[in-house]
Amino acid sequence: MSKSSEFTKAAVSLTYDGTQLCHSETVLPQLDALNLKGTFFADPLPLLDSLPTWRAAVMNGHEVGNGCLIGSVDGSGALDCWTPEMIEDDIEETDRMLHELFPGQTVFSFGYPWVSGGAFGIGHLRKIVERRHSVCRSGEQGTNIAGEADLAYLKCMQMNGTSAVEMIEIVRSSVRQGHSLVLAFDGVGSGDPSVDSKAHQELCAWLDANRELVDVLTLTAASQVVQGGARPSLRLL
Repeated sequence: MSKSSEFTKAAVSLTYDGTQLCHSETVLPQLDALNLKGTFFADPLPLLDSLPTWRAAVMNGHEVGNGCLIGSVDGSGALDCWTPEMIEDDIEETDRMLHELFPGQTVFSFGYPWVSGGAFGIGHLRKIVERRHSVCRSGEQGTNIAGEADLAYLKCMQMNGTSAVEMIEIVRSSVRQGHSLVLAFDGVGSGDPSVDSKAHQELCAWLDANRELVDVLTLTAASQVVQGGARPSLRLL
């Protein structure tokens, strides 16, 4: 006799730091070929250098978020020579720019650098960020449990030198636990930290082939799942 059980699809968000050239030239084509959507945390200068590409990406369903501080925080979480006023001004200026450049996108998430949640300075930084952003990807390792996670500091899994097999197993593990997962990428095919572009493509192909198990959502859309919003359940026999 078959035994049935309820299974809720896991939400997976693909996030990329810096609106880098490799994101516009490598990542976007790989995602678009499979109709997968990603979240790109913008560094204002490279964003403006490829503005038509990023405008087209948002029109196609991708999300651009505020990543203005990603390159400004050192490994310990410290912002050398930055005052709270300077930090807030930078966040506000980037927010204003994003609203002007992408009027069709109503909500803009925020991306923290890859540092531990307990790093020096992050606690104070959070107070500044959370005055303006309710959905944020932290730099802290981990997965997110629906109804329990902090939407203003969602945990992520940092993809640095990770193979396709390893990335797929991270997603599989999250699916088995019923957790929502945020993957954080820096370079793809170039830079340091980075992952191989072929490995990223293989991950995307696996996500596309397993849509009955995972929903690939932008960070803002996934936050609704983490908050406990209703998602369709499958009945596995």
